[in-house]
Amino acid sequence: MPSISSEILLLALDDQKGSVRMNFSTTLDIALAGGQLMELAMAGRVTIEDKRVIAHDGPPLEDPILQASFARIQEQDKPKKADNMIAKLTKGLRKRMLAQLAEQGVVRVEERKMFGLIPRNRYPEVNGTVEDAVRHRLRAVILHNQVPDERTAALAVVIQAADLQATILNRAERRASKQRLKELARGAVLSPAIASAVASAKAAAYGC
Repeated sequence: MPSISSEILLLALDDQKGSVRMNFSTTLDIALAGGQLMELAMAGRVTIEDKRVIAHDGPPLEDPILQASFARIQEQDKPKKADNMIAKLTKGLRKRMLAQLAEQGVVRVEERKMFGLIPRNRYPEVNGTVEDAVRHRLRAVILHNQVPDERTAALAVVIQAADLQATILNRAERRASKQRLKELARGAVLSPAIASAVASAKAAAYGC
């Protein structure tokens, strides 16, 4: 099962060009880190107390990227505020996730160099069924009031908090679904705290 962060990344990638669409690039890394935090919350490995991320011991997580994010939380001298922790989790995350998607055969790597010098790989989609399934789930829940499972609700919450609704909805659909997205936010694990942290990290990083 793809992680919440993987699903967000696939939605933001241009399927043919293999690069992140320009209008999504600003807040994508914050969303990916927020997805990691949401995933860890659903696994019972973190809680948020007084806006700070508290790690809880347990067996190694199956996803090595998620395990690395958890280790980064554990290695802090003292619990960090959730928005600050999200900022820390962004470091190198997108690159690792793209490599993982390539290993899984969802995208392929096209090695390129910008100005003939700077590596700038592209990741065109190979297996579109993963992204199609994600898009179908979200649109069914947001536009057609289908009852969401926990993961789909959590995914919708992170997407909204990072202002990435345009990855799945057109302008008219975004205007019509504002109330529905608020309803979903109330039902996901730790969603108010994590959504607030994603929005705060986004504002601190980009002033938006």
